[in-house]
Amino acid sequence: MRIRSAPTVYALSLTAVAALGIGLWAGTAGAVSHVPGLSHAGKRAAIGARMYPRDCAGTCFSLYSRKLGISATMNAHIPGDEGTGGRAGRDINVHLARNSRPNENFVPSAIGQVSQFCGADVHDFFAANSYACRNYPDFWVFEAQWSPFGNESGLCAGVAAAGRSNEDVTLQPCGVSARTVWIGDRSNGRGGDCRYPGNYCPWVNGSDASSSQPLALTLDTSTVTPPDRLKVEPLALSNGIAADNQEFAYFWGPVA
Repeated sequence: MRIRSAPTVYALSLTAVAALGIGLWAGTAGAVSHVPGLSHAGKRAAIGARMYPRDCAGTCFSLYSRKLGISATMNAHIPGDEGTGGRAGRDINVHLARNSRPNENFVPSAIGQVSQFCGADVHDFFAANSYACRNYPDFWVFEAQWSPFGNESGLCAGVAAAGRSNEDVTLQPCGVSARTVWIGDRSNGRGGDCRYPGNYCPWVNGSDASSSQPLALTLDTSTVTPPDRLKVEPLALSNGIAADNQEFAYFWGPVA
């Protein structure tokens, strides 16, 4: 069942998180549980809420990979690169960063911590015994919405099928399911808490119910159309650190 966004739905943007001095995936108890009267259904409906201004300079972020470096960023692969033509199923890749490219504009939103969405209720994203609930209870749950020129599209980075290895990351409707939900895994990153440029962390897809090896955002540099495609693959660890093509960092503002 589609979860519809509404102006009255409460969500916490990462801009507000930063203003409060709370880390992206670290800090105090999540904001969703602090909204008076917000039910299980309301918490889940907060995903995809439309609460962003139409100016990308203050709200967009640039997500880049450890493998390719800060000069390339997450991008909706749409011919013409005019910020139009978006639809569910459009590929997402990593592309050379330019301020003039509206297809690289993504706005993140954090709506709570993993533990707030664990349980057997129909509106909970994660089973209580899932990998996410057992390993990431205090990590942030968030979406990244494609917002060319700062205009929210209702389409987020996600996957079309849940729990499928080698699935392409594509634009998918925000707020519909956990397929567009991500968890910043600061346990298996390269130091820090995922908040600052260079604090690389894996991004785990929220739709994967795996009990041992969750699916993580993965850069595939072998692809041609589009090049440097983003996929989800099982989290690959060596001495507790994810592989370079599964480590991502970000910075605020338009791309360089």
